[in-house]
Amino acid sequence: MDKKRLQRVMDQMNQRGVNQMLLTSSSNIFYMTRLSFDPGERFAGLLIKRGEEPLFFCNRLFPQGDESPYETVWHEDGEDPLSLLVRHLSPSAGLAVDKDCPARFLFPLLELSLPLSDASSVIDRVRMVKDEEEIKLMKEASLLNDKALAFLAEAFHPEVTEKELVRKLDDFYTRNSSSFSFAPLIAFGSHAAVPHHESGTGTPLAGSSVLFDIGGRTKGYCSDMTRTFSFGPPAPKLKEIYAAVLEANQAAESVVKPGISFSEIDRAAREIITQKGYGDFFTHRTGHNIGIDVHEFPDVSSVNSMAVEAGMVFSIEPGIYLPGEYGVRIEDLVLVTKNGAEVLNHFPKELSIL
Repeated sequence: MDKKRLQRVMDQMNQRGVNQMLLTSSSNIFYMTRLSFDPGERFAGLLIKRGEEPLFFCNRLFPQGDESPYETVWHEDGEDPLSLLVRHLSPSAGLAVDKDCPARFLFPLLELSLPLSDASSVIDRVRMVKDEEEIKLMKEASLLNDKALAFLAEAFHPEVTEKELVRKLDDFYTRNSSSFSFAPLIAFGSHAAVPHHESGTGTPLAGSSVLFDIGGRTKGYCSDMTRTFSFGPPAPKLKEIYAAVLEANQAAESVVKPGISFSEIDRAAREIITQKGYGDFFTHRTGHNIGIDVHEFPDVSSVNSMAVEAGMVFSIEPGIYLPGEYGVRIEDLVLVTKNGAEVLNHFPKELSIL
């Protein structure tokens, strides 16, 4: 049992006037219990009430319930798990439910005329600041991702396809006790100009961009990094936009410190790219927070005025995407420290030739 995490949750519940809270997402359950499993269509949930020990609701098909640090309330197929949950609720207190609660469970709760609210305002704000153990695991995951990127660069050759490299990367993570934290984006040539390209059978084009956006889940925590290369000597325009993206990446990372707003970090990157004449081709936010999930609350965007806090980990990933021509993105994960930021990725960022 992690008493510090539970106390942080209790403190946030007190601050927000939440008396009882139901966590149903696998990520939230993992955060609170260290239990990693996907219940599929069956119900699993952690009920947290102020001043009481949490209860873990679990189907008997999943032995993880025996490993719960909290008392387990078991149910079997054919039983109604929500009727068991209701027995442990304070009917007049209302119930906060996390945003990932499946509709097949949320709708029956609504029918009970129980006042419901969003538990994510509690659990997301606790999870956004990483503790020492989480920081250690995220550094470990990013170090492995550095090795994965080096492996990809070594595996690249003129006849290779995007999908072949995806398969090789899958093997690499598996050999290193990891797995994809998201579907990797491996894009050659004009495919790199599509920010969410689905890797296919494309082969590299001389003088064009080769983009690797990859991440692994290691011991429950995610990594995420993007590097862009040139296949052979880069075309002049590719060199030009690469230099702009690298400058934007470095500018944003240089301003990260506690107290600055996420929108100011976004602006630091976006102003550079706009000044270079490519503002219309930077089409997404500058970054996202990361941890147990690859995309967590909050984000690094122009509309997020929230102040950065020490212990947060998020991406800095500006890009320029010229349809039908080139795409460049450079992405690091940064850990906010008391005095600034620590970049968790160590793979070089200068334009390299494959």
